[in-house]
Amino acid sequence: FTGAIGTTYFYTIVPYNAIGSATGCTQQSFTTNANGCYCTSVPTSNDASGITNVQVGTTNFPTGDVTYFDHSATTVDLARGVTSNVQVTFATGYTYNTNIWIDFDNDFTFEASELVYQGESTATNPTTLNASFLMPAGAPLGLHRMRIGTADTDQATPNPCYSGSFGVTLDFNINVVAPSCVPPAATTSVVYDCANSQFSINVNVSNLGNGSPVVTNGTTNWPVTATGILNVGPFAFGTPVTLTLLHGSDAICNISLGTFNFGGCPPINDDCANATVLIPGGVFATNPLVGTNSFATASTGAPAPGCASYAGGDVWYQVTVPPSGSITIETNNNSSAITDTGLAVYSGSCGTLTLIECDDDDSLDGAFSIISLTGRTPGEVLYVRVWEYAGGSEGTFRVSAYDASLSSGSFDNANFSAYPNPVKDVLNVSYSTEISSIRVINMIGQEVISKNINAASTQVDMSQLSAGTYIVNVIVGDNVKTLKVVKQ
Repeated sequence: FTGAIGTTYFYTIVPYNAIGSATGCTQQSFTTNANGCYCTSVPTSNDASGITNVQVGTTNFPTGDVTYFDHSATTVDLARGVTSNVQVTFATGYTYNTNIWIDFDNDFTFEASELVYQGESTATNPTTLNASFLMPAGAPLGLHRMRIGTADTDQATPNPCYSGSFGVTLDFNINVVAPSCVPPAATTSVVYDCANSQFSINVNVSNLGNGSPVVTNGTTNWPVTATGILNVGPFAFGTPVTLTLLHGSDAICNISLGTFNFGGCPPINDDCANATVLIPGGVFATNPLVGTNSFATASTGAPAPGCASYAGGDVWYQVTVPPSGSITIETNNNSSAITDTGLAVYSGSCGTLTLIECDDDDSLDGAFSIISLTGRTPGEVLYVRVWEYAGGSEGTFRVSAYDASLSSGSFDNANFSAYPNPVKDVLNVSYSTEISSIRVINMIGQEVISKNINAASTQVDMSQLSAGTYIVNVIVGDNVKTLKVVKQ
């Protein structure tokens, strides 16, 4: 240094990393480049095991059960103007909003203009989010800090400095390079072979690039010789398959096609257009509820329910409003393994639905759902959406539609009696006026007893029925009393 004799100088020596940020203060609370530090983003908690791995380019970054980790000691080359491969593996059991920033101007601040990816994982545990993004063609060459910020709900509005609850933040060091290759390009679609419990993937190649492209799952290669559709597979249901479209000469131009994993074929009523018809009458029918780790997908044209942690895997029903204008839709358990349901009812038509009401746990059975509507137009067709809470796994449930006004309004409950319940042999039923008939229906919708009564009291012999829960419809003129009876 030079200066006048006798002048005193004070210097601070700080260790710098490859991109010029102070390694000793990456997680301190400075937010400007005046201190040479990035803002703190250390969430106070995460769900389950958080993020277990991130693949950037072809490099894997295993991560422990933490809320923040600095992976910037390892630098990954990413080419500008090329899709950058980023795969984030969550083990949270909840959906996580995910944002990726790159500090292109190296000013130690992640501006909104530097946000290169926004997305959301599914709630399946584990699940891999394809967070790949197109590196801007004008991205400055050289070393830059990349931050991945995730959270259960509070990253819906991107916040690179998030330090609230239920989130994970990870930092990386990337080197933007000029590509020496032209990458291939392709899209994918899944082909289901339900009869043989397997699936394949159609890879629609639109550009061969300037290499010798090959589709690979890591063990098998499928050469690409022309543009168009290349069918890859088959793979057994339940087998996770990760596909990459290799450039053939330069790995920096490899393209990730994503990870595919399917447990079985979707139910028929996987979407609104194929909604199963519910007949009002208090009959529970057994139907599959498929979570987001299977084929079930979110239907388009339907507003988000807004309750019960909807995660995209749903099944659909439709029901016609009876003459009274009142209708109740209810879910219930189908086995000893309870499936916690969410329930929403819509008016309109598939593609242009309007949400009427959403319910989580208002059923008397706690984990199930019930929606009762009055004042609807008789003959109106309503659409019913059912899903598993948080969408973490597959399960079954029972769903019913009935006219609650018949059982609780017009029917005189004070003068009705049915006992014992549970019943071992004979169910005694009585009412203040003549009972027309009684129907007993099992849990798969089969009528097992039908009996004309024409008397104010009767006995129903249930001794020959298997143990379980039954729906008993007591018909009195135009009114129907529906009750659940447990047969021991």
